Amino acid sequence: MNENAQIKNEEEISLLDLFTVLLLYRRLIIGITLVFIGLAVAGYFIYPAYQYKNAIKSSMVQGRIIISIKQNMQNYMTKNPEYFINRADVIMDSLQEAGMKEFAYSRKESVSLIDEAERTKALYVINQILIMNKNLNGKENNEKDRRFQVITDKTRDVKTVIKDIYSIEVLYKDKDPDLIRSFLKNLIIHGNIIAGDYIRSLAETTVNNYEQIMKGTHTGISWENAMGGNIFYYAYIKDFLDGKETILTAIGEPVITEPNISPAIYKSGYKMIGIILVFVGFILALIIAFVLNTIRNIKNDEEAMKKIRDAIGNSGEK
Repeated sequence: MNENAQIKNEEEISLLDLFTVLLLYRRLIIGITLVFIGLAVAGYFIYPAYQYKNAIKSSMVQGRIIISIKQNMQNYMTKNPEYFINRADVIMDSLQEAGMKEFAYSRKESVSLIDEAERTKALYVINQILIMNKNLNGKENNEKDRRFQVITDKTRDVKTVIKDIYSIEVLYKDKDPDLIRSFLKNLIIHGNIIAGDYIRSLAETTVNNYEQIMKGTHTGISWENAMGGNIFYYAYIKDFLDGKETILTAIGEPVITEPNISPAIYKSGYKMIGIILVFVGFILALIIAFVLNTIRNIKNDEEAMKKIRDAIGNSGEK
């Protein structure tokens, strides 16, 4: 019983000492806590705005466009538009035409898109980063960070509006919306160059056969065999060879999607930070109060001060 009473008495003394310290340094504790409350309030108006500004500055804008083979050529082409678009040379030339002089593939490294001496390297980098979505060591990059993507009707696990084999959906991310628009439009231009080269010889043969028939020089050959089933496309193909028509076309203008970033998101996330900051300030104030109280008690304890003076070799000084 005596031991329990002694323990209880010591606990009461400890609580009294604690309460005494809180009263003695109440102004210090309240002052420091108020300072941290002020910092938390100021931070609520400053830090989320700073986060939002940085997020906007570093965020990527996504551009989207649908590219299709023109209807008059759909039965004439044997390749999906992806074949003409999802190519390192087409992407590189389109980026260059859009105004990009260097392609950054890391925070510190980039490759020139205008220096012919670096063209081979640039093509390799673009193929790895944009088409394959890998780094230069062959490691897969995060799918969410993919900057360029061509989506077809055969693409799996991707939400798309593509419903036929003659169209593709192209996505590209960059910080500059104007560069995105120009890049997507140039993709069609350079893709048409590749598509034109792909069918040019066949187109020339078709037009030549038709014109020979019209001149009556294709004797002994039936109309259908001479045309290869392409008679209905003669006028369009002739315009294509004359540079008046193209094979690929955009369905609508590029659509730019801004990132879903709002100041409210960062302000909401800051509330917990503010609470923690005030709590840290309060704890810091308590620690400082107890440290000051300990120093005060030592100064008032002559025996303790004597030990300290002896320890530092100043036993003769008071």
